[in-house]
Amino acid sequence: MWFEEGKPDLEVGFNGGRAVIEKIDEDSLRFLVEVVCGPTYHIAYANGIAIRNPDADQVYIYDNEDGCRIEILLDVKEVSMSANAGMECGFGARAYLDHTFIKTKDEASFEEEY
Repeated sequence: MWFEEGKPDLEVGFNGGRAVIEKIDEDSLRFLVEVVCGPTYHIAYANGIAIRNPDADQVYIYDNEDGCRIEILLDVKEVSMSANAGMECGFGARAYLDHTFIKTKDEASFEEEY
């Protein structure tokens, strides 16, 4: 459908993935996020426990010992997640996390979906 005469091939890249969020209590949540960053197809994967930021309503922060900080902003039907770094978070070479995810389910499943 996208092929043109004289251009018999092409590469299609995309950013796709999923985020799973489960509130533990009012001050913490468990999360898992996996995103494929294109067109080079590197993976940004993280999971852990994020703690509510007392200065910002509905914002949770995950910090690790390597200097990775992931901010999670909860909204009614979506979650925005961003990371301050790539390699420090254990992501692939050109992977990043700066995405908004739309709610698709009411239950959280932390199982692999491959």
